[in-house]
Amino acid sequence: MPLRLFPVSSPTLLRISGRTFNRIEDLRHHTLLHLSDTQNAWPWLQWSEWLKEAGAPGPLADIGLRFSHFDQMIHAATMGHGIALGSSPLVDYLLKEGALVAPLVKRLVSPRSFYICRGPRSDDAVSSLVDWLMTAVETPDAETGPLETLAGAAIDLRPWLV
Repeated sequence: MPLRLFPVSSPTLLRISGRTFNRIEDLRHHTLLHLSDTQNAWPWLQWSEWLKEAGAPGPLADIGLRFSHFDQMIHAATMGHGIALGSSPLVDYLLKEGALVAPLVKRLVSPRSFYICRGPRSDDAVSSLVDWLMTAVETPDAETGPLETLAGAAIDLRPWLV
C-alpha cells in the first residue's frame, strides 16, 4: 500500500491566522513542522524533498519546529503549531474527524509502502487480522468495526492504526 504525502494542519490554525495554504507558495507564510532525520533515513518525509517534487518556487523548508517522532509532529499540527507533512493512510482518521485539514490538492506518492508479511503456516486468526487491516486502510470511511479474537472478545485496533 503506497504512502501519499501532503501538507496538513489544524483548521483552527488557518482560522485564527487568517492565512490559507491553497497553493504551495502559501506555505512560506506558515511555520513548517519537520521530522528530524539526522541520518537521512526518511528523505521522503522531509519538506525539502516534498517541495522539490511538488515544484515549489525557491527554498521554503529551512525554518520551523523539529520533532523526533512522526506522531509528535502530527500532534503538534492538530494543536495548531504549524503545518506538517502528513501521510495517508496514517493521518486519514484525523482528516475524517476534522482534527486536520489538507487544503492543497497536491499529493505525492512516496517511494515507500506498507507491507504485511506472514509465514506459510499462518492460521485463520492471522488471515482474519490481515483481512481486517486491509479493509480498515483501504476504505477509511467504512466502519470496519472491532476485530473478533478467537476467544470471541472484541478488540478495536483503530486507535493503533496511526
